[in-house]
Amino acid sequence: MNKLKLGVVVDSTFNLNEVFVKQHDIRVVYLDIMVGADTFRDGELTNDQIYAFVDQNKKVSTSQPAPNRFMIAYQSLLDEGYEHVVCLTVSQSLSGTFNSALLAKDMLEHKELVTVLDTKSAICGAEYLVERLVEKIETEHSIEKVIEGIQKNISDGSLIFTVDDLNILVKSGRLSKIQ
Repeated sequence: MNKLKLGVVVDSTFNLNEVFVKQHDIRVVYLDIMVGADTFRDGELTNDQIYAFVDQNKKVSTSQPAPNRFMIAYQSLLDEGYEHVVCLTVSQSLSGTFNSALLAKDMLEHKELVTVLDTKSAICGAEYLVERLVEKIETEHSIEKVIEGIQKNISDGSLIFTVDDLNILVKSGRLSKIQ
């Protein structure tokens, strides 16, 4: 447990190193990856496997985690003595994960003990933000200062991404052929 007793929850799109997650007692809520009628937990398939499914014209998509997954993560941290929980999610412009995290907060008896933040980012940007959050937890003297600091980091950042092959976005349903 960290000095401020501030718990951290992230979604699996952050792709955090397992050692870092364990070292900082971070709870990771996994998204689902659907391949045809099969469902896999994010991380169970390699990128090569996913690309192979797409090449085989199998429908590949992701699904935001059910709110219950976030609720369990929040409650487990609170039950372990954390005074507050900060949840960072992938950008809500890319996924409904932020909404699931908010719904989960509303399901708690003490929802005031959870702060849910949209990182407005993905992958490397999100990883950077959780690293800054952990750093702030270890150096700041109040939960409010930590949250204020990470909100500033989020607002100062931006999301830019490219794709190697637009066909993957078409096949996954994220982009129409006309677009």
